[in-house]
Amino acid sequence: MVLVAVVGTEYALPLSGLTLSALILAVSWVSISLFDLPNEKGYFVIGLFWVSLTLLVEFPFGHYVVGKSWQEIAQVFNLQDGNLFIIVLLVTFIAPWVAAKARGVL
Repeated sequence: MVLVAVVGTEYALPLSGLTLSALILAVSWVSISLFDLPNEKGYFVIGLFWVSLTLLVEFPFGHYVVGKSWQEIAQVFNLQDGNLFIIVLLVTFIAPWVAAKARGVL
């Protein structure tokens, strides 16, 4: 709602996806030192775990708590509407590896 007021409806949804992606990268950057993994695969496993948790929250919460239909929830994957959730999931998956590389952990 804040972004809609600032940039308008057309740009709010894509900008929120980009903002969330940036926040995920920032959290990864800060927290990556907590993981002492021996190889790159471990960082991708962490990313996959984060994506899995995101989807486990997104779909059941949206359906059972918010009351949205499964079809409505699936619209988060519609890039044509400006929803960048699929990009957010991709960033979430690679963020631990990217942060580890950038911080010299790998």
